[in-house]
Amino acid sequence: MNTSSADSELVNSLRNGNISAGGVLYERYKRNVYYFVLKMLRDDQSAHDVVQQTFIAMIEKIGSLKQDATFRQWLFSIARNESLMLLRRKRMIPMDGLDEADAPVFDTDTPETVYARNETAGIVRDALDRLSPAYREIILLRMTGQLSYEEIAAVTGASVSAVKSKLFKARMQLAVQLTPYVNKEDEQ
Repeated sequence: MNTSSADSELVNSLRNGNISAGGVLYERYKRNVYYFVLKMLRDDQSAHDVVQQTFIAMIEKIGSLKQDATFRQWLFSIARNESLMLLRRKRMIPMDGLDEADAPVFDTDTPETVYARNETAGIVRDALDRLSPAYREIILLRMTGQLSYEEIAAVTGASVSAVKSKLFKARMQLAVQLTPYVNKEDEQ
């Protein structure tokens, strides 16, 4: 059974009042939603709040999910809207700094590899932060949310060709911003 059909069964169960089906959906998607929201907001506490609001809205609005829509794209639409509402309310500025979730440390890592990974992650985060919000959102939906072009189009209200175009342009801007660091590595 693929995830989409399993999601459909859980959605139908939730529509019929089985709240535990919502718990299963929460467990299935909480990480992806959290990482997407965290990258959008750049604030851990706000991300946790938005994830909670997203899943509350999921339960409250499950009746509005159209039968032909995929649950995943609908859920990410809710997360996106909750994030944008919070940003509008707080007029938040993304916070810089390392986040523990971005830099896991494994027992086999040496201090040098941990440092190098954290430094690289910081450089990429800074490059992402310099992108326009529309480009950053597209990249995050694709990479963090692992949404298809069609799902991103449904979440953002853009056409699939516009999503592909924005994603291409965003990747090009990232490449330009990261080129000095790549060239720096080549010189060493």
